[in-house]
Amino acid sequence: MPAPPAPVPPRARRRSRLLRWSLLALAVLLLLPVVALGIFLATFDPEAWKPRVAAALESATGRALTLAGPVSVELGLAPAITLEQVALANPPGTSRPEMLTLRRLEMRLAVLPLLAGEVQVRRLVLLEPDLVLETDPEGRPNWLFTPPTAPDRPRTADAATGPAEAARAAEDRLGLVVDALTVENGRVTWRPAGVEGTAQVLEISRLEATAPADGPVRLEGTLRHAGVPFALRAETGPLADLAGRDRPWPLRVSLDAEGLLRLSAEGALAGRAQPGGWRLRVEAEVAELARLAPLLPDVPLPPLNRVAASGTFAQPEPGAAWPVAFADLRLRAGRSDLGALREGLMLDRLDLAVAAPDQPMRAVAEATLGGLPLRMEGTLGAPDALLRGGAPFPVEIALGAGTATGTVRGTIADPRRMTGVDLAVAGRVPDLRALAPLLGAGGPQAAALPPLRDLALSARLAERGAGFAGGAVLRELRLDSSAGDLAGEVTYAIGMRDSLTGRLSSREVRLGALLPPPAAPGAAASAPAAPGDAAARQPAIPEIPLPVAALGMFDADLGWTVAALSDAHGAVWRQVEARLALEAGRGRAVLRAGATPAAAGRPAGGPLALTLGVDGRQDPPAVTLAAEAPDLDLAGLLASAGQPPRGAGRLWVEADLRGRGRDTRALAASLQGSLGIAAVQGEMESGLLEPVLAPLRRNNMPLPALPQRIAVPCLALRLVTEEEGVLRSQAMLLETTIGRLGGGGAVNLGDESLALRLLADIRAAGIALRAPVNVGGTLANPRFGVDPAGAVAGGLEAFLSLQATPDRTLRALAGALGAAGAGPQGPATLPDCASQLAVARGGKPGPQPPAAARDDAAGAATPRPPAPAPATPPQIPGLPGGAPVQDLLRGLLRR
Repeated sequence: MPAPPAPVPPRARRRSRLLRWSLLALAVLLLLPVVALGIFLATFDPEAWKPRVAAALESATGRALTLAGPVSVELGLAPAITLEQVALANPPGTSRPEMLTLRRLEMRLAVLPLLAGEVQVRRLVLLEPDLVLETDPEGRPNWLFTPPTAPDRPRTADAATGPAEAARAAEDRLGLVVDALTVENGRVTWRPAGVEGTAQVLEISRLEATAPADGPVRLEGTLRHAGVPFALRAETGPLADLAGRDRPWPLRVSLDAEGLLRLSAEGALAGRAQPGGWRLRVEAEVAELARLAPLLPDVPLPPLNRVAASGTFAQPEPGAAWPVAFADLRLRAGRSDLGALREGLMLDRLDLAVAAPDQPMRAVAEATLGGLPLRMEGTLGAPDALLRGGAPFPVEIALGAGTATGTVRGTIADPRRMTGVDLAVAGRVPDLRALAPLLGAGGPQAAALPPLRDLALSARLAERGAGFAGGAVLRELRLDSSAGDLAGEVTYAIGMRDSLTGRLSSREVRLGALLPPPAAPGAAASAPAAPGDAAARQPAIPEIPLPVAALGMFDADLGWTVAALSDAHGAVWRQVEARLALEAGRGRAVLRAGATPAAAGRPAGGPLALTLGVDGRQDPPAVTLAAEAPDLDLAGLLASAGQPPRGAGRLWVEADLRGRGRDTRALAASLQGSLGIAAVQGEMESGLLEPVLAPLRRNNMPLPALPQRIAVPCLALRLVTEEEGVLRSQAMLLETTIGRLGGGGAVNLGDESLALRLLADIRAAGIALRAPVNVGGTLANPRFGVDPAGAVAGGLEAFLSLQATPDRTLRALAGALGAAGAGPQGPATLPDCASQLAVARGGKPGPQPPAAARDDAAGAATPRPPAPAPATPPQIPGLPGGAPVQDLLRGLLRR
């Protein structure tokens, strides 16, 4: 048998019994609160506690809490409380009654902190929250929670407090700690103060945030704003470190909007014992800047692509000029189509950089416009100078367009006020036509660009008043080119009425170099021709509005003197003076030039005086033109106007015209005054007479073949207005080496109708022909015709001029028919050249045709002596060879 156990000493038994009772007591002490909490939760009536919860929250925030749905409790090691249909009231005067509404709120609590009277939420889940952030009409934000018993804080302090500060204050009052937060299908609306209809809405698909007591805070979610979805990720240091600030508190944030936008920021908040405050490095990439327009509706965004921006930002030092310190700022853009800004404009490269606030700003841009390469590169002063001033702001920019180059160099004494501007502007253009894309590809401006070469421009730009408020001044202006030179000073003044003043001078100006290049052969023929009836209905005088309104926009006083001005034909004018004056809606332009004698191989430049006046204060505006040019070069005028040289000679021109109207047609319809033109010893293309000779040919007139160019010993024309818009001839004579053309009649500029009767007196190739020609129709569609009696008379005279012994009977018949065909509007015979020149010049003296020409003209007016009888009958164009007299009469009478 085993030995019986040894008896336990009484002292050991007492120690064991005490240990058991101690463990039992400890277990009771530990389990009793848990059991009590379980009994409490088991017997807890959520509906009965809803008023107490609402009252507690209202006491802490000053806002009413509505719990419209049921409240449920889930037991466990981490008990959960669920609230449904929750609403937090909005202050009075805001957009809606509730600041926050929730479909469901779930809180999972930590048990042990509850025993200490703290509410530690392990996880807080918000389903379909709808939060609005706004201000009332007095500017007070709705995120400020003021308990009813607390005194009102000053409004300025309220406005300066943000939602984060308000949330921390509410957390302190509630004793609430949240370790993790989940938001699903949420919505946050921001309504700016005093702005109607500009609410910004942020949609939250899902948002997860964790903030353990000693661990980093992490945030991750999927959001949507203005229809653009993006993913958000953020990580910071522990919140405990943020409160203590004993060491740097890191921060990393990234934002990705589906390849459209990538934004990252990384930095830290220095500890309280460390200098520097906060520092953040930000980098952003945007595929297409214009696609960000929904996110930034009030910001005009250029259509830039592949945009990259970066920079470092930090807390500024005390007394710094900038609210945020920055360094290493850079903005880059890649190839972008800027056609919306300018047709055909393509950006190739853009690079802007500034190293620090006290370092210069640098910029580089490259682009193309209609195939023309453009570039810009330069440096500007430091950003500090824009805020602090006190130092000159340097400017150095280089520009390029194709082979053309330009520079802008100088300083601005005070860039803040834009005073002390002293910029030297210079440029060189080898060929101006190469810059045609700048005026618009294929546009009419580009086609009319003058063929200037070797342009060199220089000037100094200065302000007129702080910030150019009073205008600008261009000093030391100088321009050299293949067309001449220009120098002087121009001032643009801003005031009650803007004004432009300047005094310019030139040593030499060559107008021929300013003419546009001639049109390519066949260019006019390539254009579709208008139908005949439609072309006939088009007026010859276009309806061009007069720029009268521009006269009232600003005043001007511009003067220009030219020592030598040459036209496209080589004629030279000396001491040319031009003056333009605009004042309060009235304008006056004056051009004067002195006479220059002809030189070897160069025609003379006669004196010239031209005055154009416009009074835009009248309704309709009044226009006056006075011109006096006793010795103009016709060939030079045609070349300057881009017309072919179909005539040449020296013109005497005098005009005194006036009219009223807002466009050229109304002005012509009201025209009054006189116009005189005279010329001697000129020449012209014979084709200019074809409209008059064509009806004679159709009536079988025996006209000789004409040379390509014919001499014009005398031209006289004077038109006066007997009534508004109706010009009637006082003198009309064209004398050439093949005969004379004259007559009279009227031109109505109102309806553009013609009523002229001309007498063609042809003496050439042994043929003498005199026949009246009627001109009717309109300026755009003139009609030339010969009446039957005049045609018969002219044909008989031509036939008789070919006979050695003219038939008396036919001569009498021709005389009778010629008198019958003369009519009341035109003479049967033409006056002499000298008298017509005197009328055309208004009685003023002038050059006369040489004696030989006068003798030829007198001979053309009298019958030639009989010629020896030919061996065979003369061959008359349009008639069969050897036709007898009766056959000729049949042909003339069309029988």
